[in-house]
Amino acid sequence: MIETPTYWTKHGEKLKLAEELLWNFPEQKTGEVTILGGSTAGFSLEVKLAEYIAQKLPFFREIKNVFPESLKTKFPSGLVGLEFAPATEAGGFARSTELYNSLLKADVAIFSGDFSRNSETAIAVVETLKRNDAVLTVLTRDTIDLVVAEMERILEREELVLVGSLAQLQKVLKATYYPRPLLLSQPLFPVVETLHKFTLSYRTLIVTFHEGQVLAAADGKVISVPIEETEYSPITLWGGEVAAKVGTFLKFNPKKRVEALVAGVMYK
Repeated sequence: MIETPTYWTKHGEKLKLAEELLWNFPEQKTGEVTILGGSTAGFSLEVKLAEYIAQKLPFFREIKNVFPESLKTKFPSGLVGLEFAPATEAGGFARSTELYNSLLKADVAIFSGDFSRNSETAIAVVETLKRNDAVLTVLTRDTIDLVVAEMERILEREELVLVGSLAQLQKVLKATYYPRPLLLSQPLFPVVETLHKFTLSYRTLIVTFHEGQVLAAADGKVISVPIEETEYSPITLWGGEVAAKVGTFLKFNPKKRVEALVAGVMYK
């Protein structure tokens, strides 16, 4: 039997991280969370995610959606919490200063996806991520697939979180020429070991799922949580809520990075 290494913690009922870390949240609302995503192909998740943050994570002074201008007619004029950036003819984000400034002003930026598989939009998102690395940034859903070809440069960001499937992380490691592959057929331990080594090589934080376990990794530490201890399924885990929650817990618990990831996953 393989002995559990010291860098791997198996979550149990006694580990009440969400309750512990909530004590570090401010009494008054502060900061700005910005959700960047959507295109003419879809944007309803981004709207619902802003509503979810307002109801379940009411710690921010401002919650903002940033959409491409192609969606401007879809909303009533004067609606609070909306910004628009230039769009491509295909209806996604175009390269622009406005998109970059939206990221720059945020305390937490969530790239929520629904960008559409458009090369112009991919370039716009990649260039935005390359230009500033100080903002706590969470990439999830199809955002990871959109920018994976340039992931080696993006991983240089100081505060970057990837909330994605093991198949997506497999692409990330391949794009960075990482010497240890991630395989969907691997047992749990080799995956945990690779996440341990990868997060020692990069400051990137990771939330993924494998063999019935939600895996949170940062700074070489890995915590596994049986998915039945969460409110999610292997499908709903990627709906955007987890990205919002881990971004929030990290914002207010910057020195407890892997613990903040788990608290975000567990928080209800």
